[in-house]
Amino acid sequence: MIQDRYAGVYRTRTAWFAVSSFQTTAGVWIEIGPCRSIPATHGLLEKAEFVLQALAESKGGIDHPTDWKAVPESPILAATGVRSWSALSRISNIISVFKSNDNFDIEAWRVVGRGGWSEKIPGADIHLPPDATPEQLGRALERAFESCDPLQGNRVESTRKKPNKGKRAKSRTGK
Repeated sequence: MIQDRYAGVYRTRTAWFAVSSFQTTAGVWIEIGPCRSIPATHGLLEKAEFVLQALAESKGGIDHPTDWKAVPESPILAATGVRSWSALSRISNIISVFKSNDNFDIEAWRVVGRGGWSEKIPGADIHLPPDATPEQLGRALERAFESCDPLQGNRVESTRKKPNKGKRAKSRTGK
């Protein structure tokens, strides 16, 4: 099913960030919309309204890029003060929020190895009816973030072998 609206929602220790996404004519979502933030201390209702605003700014039907290098970087990096997706993944969690005429779909993500979010957390999807109240949405957002909290051990180490950096082989002379 093609979704009508999509926002990436990021949680750090001090704030929530929401970035509106735009769907290309080929169906690809690009996170280039405005990035907003709200203090993490705000209540569930305020957080839900905040996410609903990001969803309202999401659009579809933009031209599909022919040069991906020309697509602007997501504004989340600048908003959080980090320079890479890897750094962002160390200070935040992410959930994806989709809104269609049929329902809200919320997906929680976890980090696998380095570099960012690459795996949906199995069994953590949350579905709400399209007429869910902001309070219901707020509770669902909190529940999704609880499932991806790195303090609960959801980060998965990469199975890729790490290079043997920093260790030098002994020379033939033994020095």
